[in-house]
Amino acid sequence: MDNGITIAQIMEYLTTYSKNEIPANVMTTLREWEKESGRIRIRTVTIVETDDPYLLEELKSYKSVRNHMTDELPNVFEIDRKAANKVKREIEKKNKFCTIES
Repeated sequence: MDNGITIAQIMEYLTTYSKNEIPANVMTTLREWEKESGRIRIRTVTIVETDDPYLLEELKSYKSVRNHMTDELPNVFEIDRKAANKVKREIEKKNKFCTIES
């Protein structure tokens, strides 16, 4: 996945080029990885931040501001941009998979 190869491409490759049938547990694991890989994303964003939740709601209520909002991000935490790959590896050590988006 780090090299831009999808799980579907891996499964297709294995199915096409394997001399023997792919074990069911391998295909099941690959399908689980495929399903899980889209659930966690690491991406670079520009945010408007305030410590006051009421102020944030006020800012979001301005039509002139809302016109420039691309997404609301309620389920996030911030990491150092330089640590994206390290955080990805740590997540993967816990048998969770994620993508790094630009």
